[in-house]
Amino acid sequence: GRSRGVAFQSSLFIAEAHKLGISYFYGSNASFSRHLAGVFGIFGITPNLALLSEWDFQNNNTRGFVNYHKLDYELTQGLHAFLSQEFSQLNLLAPSSRSQTYSVGMQFFPRPHFELIAQWQKQQTAALSAEFIDIAWLMIHFYP
Repeated sequence: GRSRGVAFQSSLFIAEAHKLGISYFYGSNASFSRHLAGVFGIFGITPNLALLSEWDFQNNNTRGFVNYHKLDYELTQGLHAFLSQEFSQLNLLAPSSRSQTYSVGMQFFPRPHFELIAQWQKQQTAALSAEFIDIAWLMIHFYP
């Protein structure tokens, strides 16, 4: 079916190295509606080290949240090493909706419009298993 929605985002730079923001999304179709609201921040720790952090909360038939944190270090222009963490529980009343991922990776921008990412993840999804699984992937992205 046809879906409709509206989104809003606003952010504010604090000093030259930090950015704080909020976001909101509402979407609906004939059988479902969803509200998402979040806060995010980009914190420049040094000229080459930054922390990206985001918390999003949902309210539809269930209440839940997602968070994402990425510590990024630029080794040289266009070459980044990073650590990241993701956690979600889309239904606060259902522990089986919990998922968590820890990652280490490299990101490379060799020239404009090209991006390469290599990443290794340890991921656990409660609905599938109590154990963490290993996931490795390589992405090559071209954007015009």
